[in-house]
Amino acid sequence: MVSFKSLIDACQNYVDQCEIDARDSFHRTKMDKIIDDIRDYMYIKAPDMKALYCKHTECETPDQYDRVVMTREHFLRFVKAVSGDKHSSREIEQVYRNLVSLKAMTYASFSKTFVHGPVEDQWLETGAKALKEYMLRRGLDVSGAFQRLISIAGEPRLTKYQWRDVMKREGLPFNYAQINFLFEAFDRHSRDKVIDEADWSFMFSSLI
Repeated sequence: MVSFKSLIDACQNYVDQCEIDARDSFHRTKMDKIIDDIRDYMYIKAPDMKALYCKHTECETPDQYDRVVMTREHFLRFVKAVSGDKHSSREIEQVYRNLVSLKAMTYASFSKTFVHGPVEDQWLETGAKALKEYMLRRGLDVSGAFQRLISIAGEPRLTKYQWRDVMKREGLPFNYAQINFLFEAFDRHSRDKVIDEADWSFMFSSLI
């Protein structure tokens, strides 16, 4: 027969596991979105990272970047400056705790976390798979998917800027570095710095 204490212990273990699962879920979803927002800001704006770090910490001069830390309060103000009110203060603070634990964030950890790494050629298969899943969810074939993208852009061909915009507006799971990588891959067919339906169709036919 199960004792009362064993039952209480089992219930506590279940609660603990739920809390762990919730933290893991946050880590995989909201945390990744916040980090991607910061990385995309870095990628598009291409600021001097050291100067940016100093601006949002307590550097008196830019050459002091490696001698100051980014506290939780600094990080909160920094993310709010980058993304506005897109994320709550509580979510941002959770990201900070997950990134640094009990320590403060140094420039080394800041730069390592928020710079987009290079997109490797083999990632193209992953990106194409995500696009195919997008089409499946929308109930679209290859041609229908492109028609949807150009209807959003309002143009028959997509420039790099329009490509970035429609990928983000459609909620595709790509950061800006990956979106630019896909643009270059799709443009290899014509190399005219725009993507038309022929480029789109050619890429998918070559990936089958």
